[in-house]
Amino acid sequence: MSYKKLQEQIKQAWDEYVAKNRTEPTYANCRVRFDGEVNSMDVCIKLYDDLDAQDNLIFFYCTGLNDFLSLCDPTEADEFLVTEFTDFSDEI
Repeated sequence: MSYKKLQEQIKQAWDEYVAKNRTEPTYANCRVRFDGEVNSMDVCIKLYDDLDAQDNLIFFYCTGLNDFLSLCDPTEADEFLVTEFTDFSDEI
């Protein structure tokens, strides 16, 4: 899947989550691949940069949806790339 399609999928899931829950999600469950690596891993990314009581379960902190979307773009991602999106949630 191209990163543009992945970003569209994420935006649609975001809109559906907000419409259903009347609040923005806190976490994104996704798969990432590190730069230069073949293998990937499932992770939880917090969509806000405030500290979390379950910090050891959070792979990365974002500053919102746009920051999360940038992690899908190979021209913007730094050390890792979001390659698949599973869902949004308010709990880990």
